[in-house]
Amino acid sequence: MKNLIGFCVFFFLSVQLFATHIRGGEITYRRITGYNYEATVSLYVEANTMVPPELVDPFRWGDGSSEVFKLSSETLLPGGILRKRVYIGYHTYQGSGIFNLSLTDYNRVGQINNIKGGASSNTPFYIESELIINPFNLDKNDSPVLTNPPLDNACFNAIFEHNPGAVDKDGDSLSYELIACRGKVGEDIGYVFPSQINPGPNNIIVMDPVTGTVHWESPQKLGLYSIAFRITEYRNGVKVGSLVRDMQIEVGTCNNRVPTIDPLPDTCVLANNEVTRQIRVNDPDGDRVFLSVFGRPFLHSIPPARFDTATKVFSWTPGCDQVLLPPEKITIRAEDSKARPMTDYSTFSITTIAPAVPNVTLVQRTNGVQVSWGASPCSQATCYKIYRNTAKTSFSNGPCQTGPDPADQLIGEVGKINNFLDTTFNYQFQACYRVVACFANGALSQVSQQVCTEPTSTILKASVFQTGVTNGADSVMWTKPWFKAIDTTSARPPYEVRLYSKSFAGKGLAQNDIKGDAMSLVFQRVYNQYYTVDTTFIHNNIDTQDSLYVYRAELYSNGNLVGATPNGSTTFLTAVPNDRENLLTWVSKRPWANRVYYIQTRQSSATAWSNLASIQAATGGDAGTSYLDTMLTNGTSYCYRVIGIGMLSSTNQVFPLTFNVSQEVCSTPKDLSAPCEPAFSVTPFCEQEYNEINWDNTIVQCNADIKEWRLFYTPTENGEFTLLKSFSPSENHYIHKPENRSIAGCYVMGTVDFNGNESTIKRDMSSCVDNCPAYILPNVFTPNGDGLNDLFVPFPYHGVQSIDAKIYNRWGKLLYETTDPDLKWDGKAGGKLVPDGVYFYTVEVNKITLKGIVSETLKGTVTLFSEPKKD
Repeated sequence: MKNLIGFCVFFFLSVQLFATHIRGGEITYRRITGYNYEATVSLYVEANTMVPPELVDPFRWGDGSSEVFKLSSETLLPGGILRKRVYIGYHTYQGSGIFNLSLTDYNRVGQINNIKGGASSNTPFYIESELIINPFNLDKNDSPVLTNPPLDNACFNAIFEHNPGAVDKDGDSLSYELIACRGKVGEDIGYVFPSQINPGPNNIIVMDPVTGTVHWESPQKLGLYSIAFRITEYRNGVKVGSLVRDMQIEVGTCNNRVPTIDPLPDTCVLANNEVTRQIRVNDPDGDRVFLSVFGRPFLHSIPPARFDTATKVFSWTPGCDQVLLPPEKITIRAEDSKARPMTDYSTFSITTIAPAVPNVTLVQRTNGVQVSWGASPCSQATCYKIYRNTAKTSFSNGPCQTGPDPADQLIGEVGKINNFLDTTFNYQFQACYRVVACFANGALSQVSQQVCTEPTSTILKASVFQTGVTNGADSVMWTKPWFKAIDTTSARPPYEVRLYSKSFAGKGLAQNDIKGDAMSLVFQRVYNQYYTVDTTFIHNNIDTQDSLYVYRAELYSNGNLVGATPNGSTTFLTAVPNDRENLLTWVSKRPWANRVYYIQTRQSSATAWSNLASIQAATGGDAGTSYLDTMLTNGTSYCYRVIGIGMLSSTNQVFPLTFNVSQEVCSTPKDLSAPCEPAFSVTPFCEQEYNEINWDNTIVQCNADIKEWRLFYTPTENGEFTLLKSFSPSENHYIHKPENRSIAGCYVMGTVDFNGNESTIKRDMSSCVDNCPAYILPNVFTPNGDGLNDLFVPFPYHGVQSIDAKIYNRWGKLLYETTDPDLKWDGKAGGKLVPDGVYFYTVEVNKITLKGIVSETLKGTVTLFSEPKKD
């Protein structure tokens, strides 16, 4: 019995001795091999408190097993307030799954404001981490490591910031969120967030989900506070684990202001190139400021990042192993030298980019284009992506640019080899290639320089030889392929030329509508000698009057396609008549630029063509495609054709000038233009209930053939205009008195000429007026039968559609109601005259306005006197 009493006393004293010492902590883990893991419990305890040599409570591995960890190490932290105690254990899991690693300890410190109002010493302390073992991906995954201790000082009624300094050596993306502190096995302990202690607009606490910085603005009560937050890891957008830290903030009084760090922009750097940043900090109190910088590059990079405390310069030379999709985050901590220091945090990111693939070359072969390149400067590249464009572009790598030109098309991907055969190459187009290195984590290198094929052949001429519906003809000419641009070892006879064509209805045709798909074969011939290969063709018996034709030529060597031209079309001319003018427009699609167009004309009765005008192109550009022929005679037919002259050059040869003639088209000018709308004004007369419209009927050039003026009207600002009245050319005035006694409405003037051309109604040229509604009731009436003021009626009103009137006695009894705007109450209720006195009314007045019917409620009183009728 004595021994039992002694044991109880010893246990009681031990609990008292070891109690209330935990300030914060977290659980981290790392994978050793396979399903073998190491877990580390880091507890931050008060330095002057005795702590047992092992965890009092068992550590739970999340698979139903638990054990008590022994103390592995203990460190007194700077400032002498905290000791960091580390407990390490090892465990082998039986397979994949999601495991909740957790620890409950009953030695949380007391007097925490936001846990049970300060009675926190008997409240359990709880931390956990989530370990995810993926059966489909057993890649190594370790939890983040937190480099800043979980205790910080804050000043009363001042901004506070803290950052845990999380570093993930696997390069995973981290996301942060504040959560409630928990108790035994994660139970609710009635926790409230610090912002709920003396809450108000100046008491807000948040955590940046990207940088992990806690911002509290600002503590409203002195003392201790606990907060907890979860850090979640993501790899390629998939959650791979998380951990929870529980920490403390001690709020005290201080005459101090926060130092400020000048923000640094996010940056990008090519692998194996140094990036440096000068860190600048200002303390408004002039205190000495201690800077520290932390992030993954300091712990898991070879060489590691450096921070020179004397010069305040951060520097880092990331290698190719740092080419990661998530940027590396660098966090700066500035702490002043006061007894209760103030801190500021700032974060910037560094993205490491793989340099471009070097030495891209190509060789054109009969079976495709062979693209080759040098190995990526980063040996970690696992593949190469090949992109193609049909034209040279000016795209270049920006400071943070990776991957291809958005206009490039991905045509293939290979592993760690340095060549690719493009068998989908189309000889009729130029092909330009770029190569991008790719990495296992999804990162891309900068894009390589662009290299392009040389054209093998081209259309030189697509000209209308004769205009006709059934007997039209086109003259087509093309070049032979240049064998020095392709692999000549297999370019052998026999040779075969194929010419393809497709027609398009010319009326309303746009250049982008001219496409070379589904073309028909119109010419085919086989040759034994290359020098005898034809390069011209007359396409007879076609409709050149109403149709445009696009052409493509192909050359085959011993059955293999060795050259094809880009598509080239004839020029289609359209003439649109108008008043004393013809508007000429033309369209074509060709592989050359027309430096000049000559517009030729003749009257339909003449045979000789004469030059009307020419349109020159700017240097290196294409000439315009329209011309307005003016000062013509209405009713006379004029005929036109357009001749385009162009030149196409390449690195191999300069093609001769190409002359391409459009079809002939005739057009007769006539007046198709509507006359001008007159300037007009609208003057409202509210009392008289009409609008006066006046307009300028002065005859100007565009109104010379006017037949009549037209006035359009709508009663609302967004309503449909309808014809109100037509007027002769000499009239310029009209009085509009609407039947509904509402002058609200919008007016617009139009015109019609003797050729029937009518101007378009333009809402933005309308003129609107609104009603000035008035509805006023008298405050007395005398229903005594003398014929004077016998009815309760409004004064003369206007702009009112309807009403909803109700009249009550002083006890709220409804005596009379009507929707007649004239109201007409004779002072009776139930057929009997009511007693003299004051009566109450409410009248909902529906007013007519430009915006439609608008309601207004009138409330008031009317006094009734029923004096007897005098003889």
